[in-house]
Parts: sequence; C-alpha cells; structure tokens
Amino acid sequence: MSDLSREQRFRKVGDITVGLLKVQRSFVDKDKFVITDKVGNVNGKALGYVFGMLDALLQYANLDIRDIAGEAALHSVIARMFPAEVVNVSIYFGRLKNIESELEITTGIMLGRKQATEWLRHKTPPVRWTTCFSV
Repeated sequence: MSDLSREQRFRKVGDITVGLLKVQRSFVDKDKFVITDKVGNVNGKALGYVFGMLDALLQYANLDIRDIAGEAALHSVIARMFPAEVVNVSIYFGRLKNIESELEITTGIMLGRKQATEWLRHKTPPVRWTTCFSV
C-alpha cells in the first residue's frame, strides 16, 4: 500500500472495512439493519463497531481516523453501509465525539477493534457485528 497516495490509502482501508462489514450484514434481519430506528433511537453499539473496526484498520496502516481523510473514510463507510441514513452522519459524528459518556458506543468500538485485530493477526472472519443489531 506504500505506493498509494495518502488519500488512496484511506480509501483502500475504507474499502476493506466495507467488505468485512458487508459479509456480516447478510446475517442481520433487514428490518433491524439500521443505525437509527423509526422513532429516532441511535444504535450506538452498531455505530461504535463500525468506528472501532475502521479505526483499528487505519492504525494498522499507520493512518489516523482523526485526520480529515479519516473522517471522510468513516463518512464513506457509513454511507455505503447505510445509504438511506447518510443524512444522519452529522448526528453520528456528534455522538462519536462524546464517546466517554456513551457506554453503548464504547462497547461497540471495543468489539469492532477486537474483531479487526483478530482479522489482521489470524485472518479470523469478523462475525460479531450481528450482535449489535439484536434486540
């Protein structure tokens, strides 16, 4: 990945993240596969999982999710996984900036990071995102 530009490296990691998430998506009931439900409740654990997975993969590539290109990568991943909810991205970013007070998001972040790390180290397919959607 070293011959790619910085922006291309962020995009590549975003693409890898989407690929890992799409495999898991097939195991989630279509009606439950949302970040924001019909009454406006945000699924912080699922959102945190996406953030945690992307963050771990970016760190592995010596990139920082706090970089403007990292934020763009997160926006892209959310938009590709939840196209109907892209209008809520600013709400999601606001929630992610206050993770210290968001136990549900923190739990999702830890799970997403752990799954990404296991995939990087052992090629263990990540499968725990589905648990973030169970009600």
